[in-house]
Amino acid sequence: MKKSNPSSLIMAASLLVDGLIVGLYFVLYQYQPLPAPWNDGLLYFIFVLAAGMSASAATLIAFQFHKEDAPRVIWFYFSLGLWAWTAAEFTWMIYGLSMPEVPGITLADAFWVGALGFFSWAFVRQYRLIFASRRRAERLWLLLTTFTSLILAALIATLLHWLDAQSEQSWFETALTIFYPITDLAIALAALRLSHIFGRGLWGRTWWGLLAFAVSDALYSWLTFTGIYANSAEAGNPLSLFVDITYICAYLAVGIGCLSQWLLMRYGRSRPNTTLELEDVEL
Repeated sequence: MKKSNPSSLIMAASLLVDGLIVGLYFVLYQYQPLPAPWNDGLLYFIFVLAAGMSASAATLIAFQFHKEDAPRVIWFYFSLGLWAWTAAEFTWMIYGLSMPEVPGITLADAFWVGALGFFSWAFVRQYRLIFASRRRAERLWLLLTTFTSLILAALIATLLHWLDAQSEQSWFETALTIFYPITDLAIALAALRLSHIFGRGLWGRTWWGLLAFAVSDALYSWLTFTGIYANSAEAGNPLSLFVDITYICAYLAVGIGCLSQWLLMRYGRSRPNTTLELEDVEL
């Protein structure tokens, strides 16, 4: 007797859990039903939970490959990037619960910046599986992308402070918050372009979340620079709520993308009489 494929059930349950997480954040943020500090603590923890879920799903894929398989290394670095972001969210939670106001730059930024290196290396290793590339050219492109991102962040930060010299945020804090969406966008676009060239592989879905991160981080940069984010958070304004939920959904989108890839590798396609194609499991 042929065994049933549980992929559809697992995916449906995961989407339901994701919806409940987003709904819980909305209720906690908008109505604050729990006494302090439990309400704020649970709000912070939802970010840690969403990041940890995406990292766990990526890690599952890494362990689906044998040690000698090249995709295992790719998924290993991709999952490390997500675990670094999870550490950043946890560190931010500690700051938020232990201090009256979180500093503009914290230890969490070290984890966020470090994660970009892991994501970049995962992309480079995937590129090597598809195209023959020279190490020197790879280093040149990585340096060029990093340098361009830094220059753009510096120029935009300078322009913003020229337009609004009264901002309480320092120039370096502004440049750092702008650097995040620029690099998120650069890595996501490069990976999605590679996915398009590669074919029908599902691995490109895991990078769509970085586009959502780019949007959320860009809005966060603007709102924190102008001070609107802090004010709207205290007043329950929909602006900061929208930014936060977009950010959470970005984590969940990456997690769903990883989970769909793992289910495909673990159980195969849910449709009958369909073979598993190589393009779907390269990364």
